[in-house]
Amino acid sequence: MENSIIVSHKPYMLLNAIYRLGFKLSEISINIYPNNHPNYLSGKFSEGRIKPRDIVLIADYIVNEIGEPVFDLEYNKELVKYNQILERRKANNEGKR
Repeated sequence: MENSIIVSHKPYMLLNAIYRLGFKLSEISINIYPNNHPNYLSGKFSEGRIKPRDIVLIADYIVNEIGEPVFDLEYNKELVKYNQILERRKANNEGKR
């Protein structure tokens, strides 16, 4: 999957994919940012300070660990779930009119 697709969506989608794949943010943080605190990425996600550069580094790390097809499959599940939520919201808003 292209990094631009991952960056253009909400960061929580990547976070959900990370957890579903069995990774921990502290594990990823230690491997990507070895000089920072192990909870560095956790703090960035919780405070909404996650940058596109961080997202690309996280995705690259996961792809290197488990392979691109597995990551793509899991992230696509998140995309499908997100699109279903948007469709339901749209249907609910049209039903109120």
